Amino acid sequence: MENEIKKQQTNDKNNQSNRKYSEKLKISEIKKETDILIIGGGNAGIFAAYAAKMKDP
Repeated sequence: MENEIKKQQTNDKNNQSNRKYSEKLKISEIKKETDILIIGGGNAGIFAAYAAKMKDP
């Protein structure tokens, strides 16, 4: 029983801190019209862009 109460208290504290963080977080929306959209600049993103360019130069 005590463990359940401690877990609930911990969950309540986590929820409060998550709410504070989400209140500070502002999300903006950007709308663009594209033929292809590659998100990420790592190896996969670079090779995806390269492969797309090779298919339709």
